[in-house]
Amino acid sequence: MKNARGDTLDLIDQANYRHLTYILNPNAADLLDDTFLELPNMGPLQETYWVNDSIIIFSTLGRELLTYNTKSQRIVDRFCVSEIMTDCSQDDLKDIGGFHFACRGEDIVIALRYWPRLILGKIGEDFSINIETPELLDTNALNNDKKADRTIYYTSVTMGDDRIVAQYYGFPQRLTQPFPVNLEGQNLKFKIEVYDKSLSPIIQYDPQSDFNRIFLDDNRHRIYYWDAFDDFEKLKQITLP
Repeated sequence: MKNARGDTLDLIDQANYRHLTYILNPNAADLLDDTFLELPNMGPLQETYWVNDSIIIFSTLGRELLTYNTKSQRIVDRFCVSEIMTDCSQDDLKDIGGFHFACRGEDIVIALRYWPRLILGKIGEDFSINIETPELLDTNALNNDKKADRTIYYTSVTMGDDRIVAQYYGFPQRLTQPFPVNLEGQNLKFKIEVYDKSLSPIIQYDPQSDFNRIFLDDNRHRIYYWDAFDDFEKLKQITLP
C-alpha cells in the first residue's frame, strides 16, 4: 500500500489484480477508485511494492519479478530467477527457484530460499529490472537432495534507508513441519541478519524464539517480531545498532 498524499490509501488486491484507492477521513475510508490490473493469469501476486505513484514491482509464483505501470496498464520489465541458474528447466524452477525480495526506492535485494545468497539489484530510470549477476547457481547441486532434507536459507527480507534485514533459517525443510509429520518436532527458530545497503554484514541476532516474520521500523531503527507459539498479540523488538 502507499499513502502518497496523506489523505488517500492505494492498495493492490494481489489475488484479484485490482488497484483500490480510498480517501481517508476521521471516521472511515471511502472507496474512490477501483481498477483492474491488465495482467495475464499468473496466480496471486506475491510480495508487492510501490516504486512511485504509478509503478509497482512484484514477484510471482512463476519465480519472476515484474515492474508494472498502473497508469498505462502495461508490464514494463520482467526478470526470472532462472537467469542466474545453470541449466534450469521449468520443473527445476518451480522446485528450487523460490525467493523473497524487498524494494526501497530504486534498490532491490533478492533473498534465495535454497541458496545462502542475497543478491542486489536496481530499478532503472526506465523502470527496467537490473540484477547484479553473481556466479551462476548450480541447479544440479540441489537436484540430488530429497526435498524434505533440502536446507532452507532465507524466508523473508526487508529493506530500509540504510539497512537490509534478512530472516535466516539454515535447517532442513522437514523441520518446518509439525509433529507427527516431522518426528523431530517443529522448529521455527530463525536468525536475523542485518547488513548495510552494500551487503556488508553488521550483526546477526539469534532470538531463540519461534517467529514467522520480521518487520523493520526504519524511523526508530527497530525490528519487530512475535513468537508463533507464545502470545500472538505481544510484539517483541530489537533495537538496531
